[in-house]
Amino acid sequence: MPNGIIEIGGGEIYATGKAKYLESCGWDVRMFFKAPANSESKIPALKKYLKVGGDCFFLQQPPYKLKKYEQETALNTMIQKLNLHDLNNCEIIIESYHHINAFWGELLAAKLGARHIFVSTAEYYRTDPFYEENLDFFYFKWQRNELAYSEPDMLIKLFKGYKNITAAKYNMPKVVREPDAVQDVDFPIDKIQKLDWNICHIGRITKEYVPAVITGVAEFARRHPDKKINFIFVGDITFRRDFIVKSFSGINNALITALGDMVPIPRILFSKVDVILAMAGAATHTSQEGVFLINGSAKNPYRTPGVLGYDTKDTIYGEGTFSYVEALENVLVKKLYDKSKFDYPKQKPAEWYYNNFWTIVENAAPEKEYYVQRLSQERIRDWTAIFPFCTISRGARLILFGATEIAKDYKKQIQSQANSQIEFGRGYIKQIYNPPIMK
Repeated sequence: MPNGIIEIGGGEIYATGKAKYLESCGWDVRMFFKAPANSESKIPALKKYLKVGGDCFFLQQPPYKLKKYEQETALNTMIQKLNLHDLNNCEIIIESYHHINAFWGELLAAKLGARHIFVSTAEYYRTDPFYEENLDFFYFKWQRNELAYSEPDMLIKLFKGYKNITAAKYNMPKVVREPDAVQDVDFPIDKIQKLDWNICHIGRITKEYVPAVITGVAEFARRHPDKKINFIFVGDITFRRDFIVKSFSGINNALITALGDMVPIPRILFSKVDVILAMAGAATHTSQEGVFLINGSAKNPYRTPGVLGYDTKDTIYGEGTFSYVEALENVLVKKLYDKSKFDYPKQKPAEWYYNNFWTIVENAAPEKEYYVQRLSQERIRDWTAIFPFCTISRGARLILFGATEIAKDYKKQIQSQANSQIEFGRGYIKQIYNPPIMK
């Protein structure tokens, strides 16, 4: 259950490589997506899974935000898509990467008698209310050794101030590894202009730190009007296109080159790049390409911990030591790192990490239990629309159009009055009400 398929992110790329690995081991792999089954995936290898597992739009909402019959319909939809003929003679493991998908994964596992592992690939915790109000669920998965993570500090950030949990119950192996994002593939490198400084951002343009990167590069260009700058984007820039244009308005020494999504990223591209701006998986995968990399931070989106392998080894939560302008000055103008030794470990092959997943399965609680009651308990809203009896004239005729939540509350309150009369029209509720005299 990856979180999406329309955009390219670490979770989606991890799911792609993991699926390929599992199929090579003889497993039958299925995925569910909150995207149309006929939509195009920017990761071509996911297309075949989308045809079967697409159209699951209910994955956008936690199950408890739906009514019971809607939950059952959603779960039955996934079961039908799985098309399993003999549940008693097959082993089913459900793996989810996003907290809302994990809620659905738990309910689906309970239906199927399956094992459910939540492999969190998130960068932000406790900022989404769905995390905050379901800490008991994550604690339940942690107790059962069914909560894996991509970063060592995830448990601290997830459980901070709750149960004082800071470590896994056993030595959790590293399991999240995206397949090689940078490869030796053909690319018309001559189309990339080599100017005085080529600055390249790699990764999702929607991330919180990106506006600071864009304004930082723009300010850097203003400081050096005698230099020509090619600001290259690897990834779809649509979401921040207007912001980029506005930020570089009036700057005549900068060229914007938008390459769009690239799977994989051509290794030859880095021969035309002087410095990279990236974070998380994008930083890890491009760190070994011989180009200085200024790392972003989820902890402080406005500042950078500096250059990966020199100032920091944290690709996600590094302290904000420099502004992006300062970091660019340090790399391109002051050349502070030219004679320093790069110190950042190479990743092992993706298959090594995928193999570690079985260690988690083997160490999970042997008996199968599921956190069902609270995840399926309807928590649709915590308010009631109070009918304004005292403002309605005696004998007034009232029509409520549509069976909205407000109309349903009003209907219940009106029906509770002995002298009220309810009539149901087609497509709307027609209510005739004679309110009591208010004293």
